Amino acid sequence: MTYLSYIVSPSGTDITPEWTYDKNYINCQSQGNGVIITGVKEGQTPLTVSYKNKSATCIINIAGYSESYVPLVEPYIYSQYSVIQMSTGTTERIDVSLFNGDVSDLENYTWTIDNSSTASISPTGQYCVVTALQEGYAKITVRNTKAAYPYYIGIYVFNNPSKSTYITTSQNIVTIKKSDGEVTVKADVVNPVVNDYKSGFEYEIVKLDDGEVNKDKKDEIKDKKDEIISIVANGDSCIITPLKEGMCTLRITNSKAGAVYPLEMTVRVLNVVDNLYIEPSSSIIRLNGGKDSYTLSAELKSKGTSYGNLALNTDYDRSSFTFEIEDDEVVAGYSWENNIILSGLKNGMTSVY
Repeated sequence: MTYLSYIVSPSGTDITPEWTYDKNYINCQSQGNGVIITGVKEGQTPLTVSYKNKSATCIINIAGYSESYVPLVEPYIYSQYSVIQMSTGTTERIDVSLFNGDVSDLENYTWTIDNSSTASISPTGQYCVVTALQEGYAKITVRNTKAAYPYYIGIYVFNNPSKSTYITTSQNIVTIKKSDGEVTVKADVVNPVVNDYKSGFEYEIVKLDDGEVNKDKKDEIKDKKDEIISIVANGDSCIITPLKEGMCTLRITNSKAGAVYPLEMTVRVLNVVDNLYIEPSSSIIRLNGGKDSYTLSAELKSKGTSYGNLALNTDYDRSSFTFEIEDDEVVAGYSWENNIILSGLKNGMTSVY
């Protein structure tokens, strides 16, 4: 998925535009001043946003399509907002959406804030107006009855944002496929009080407790007390290793740089199943009865259901292969590991499984 935004001139004009696109190639879901685009089929297609007699068009290119693709169906909350920086006395309107949700889910959102002295919230369905009250940090938690996990939005409130010291990162939400292995994330500090601040970063895993998991989904989430990820910090970088499916929070602090408030990064680990299939060295074999033989080999291949082609570990147990000849009066066979020698016995046709 990718997010595409639009700009209206003159600024401040409030409109509800219409999106036009070919559903054979992409799916779109409105989100704020833009749209979330999901690729469906490889190719090119136009996406047009219009209002009355004004319009703008973007050409979308979809590549890397896999016929084995199966979309994730578990509903989850997403948003273009993950961290917001505000000045005291200002307000901002934010919104969230539910992936694989529908219109009936709009009334199922709940919004809470952990520090009401820093900011106040006025939610209505998927929208919320945030008012900055005084300097500080607060975390907004958004839940939906269909989503197993909540969504977090960090609120930084400063008297003068241009001079305040705070932690920032280009990735506030990290999604990792369990079999992908290590992922490295980095943080930085705006307006640090010292030059040598990178050695002051500290990373801490914050687990989700029962109160942070949707009650209707608790039975589906096993062993929540186990670690979902492991981390190795090195200066401004942190290596994340996925351990099990789930979600947790990575809290980043840096008191050396003068950052008073932490930055919290959401880490989601997905356990995406791979499609495994057997690929033979040949699909059609012709033998001269009594004279010819052919060695048929088989290999195990994989395609990820959500992440395209994957490299299968070639060090698998080849002795687990079994071969079966449908009619052993036509063809005889001798097999070992992932190979079988086929010899013709008489005229005819048969299949090897």
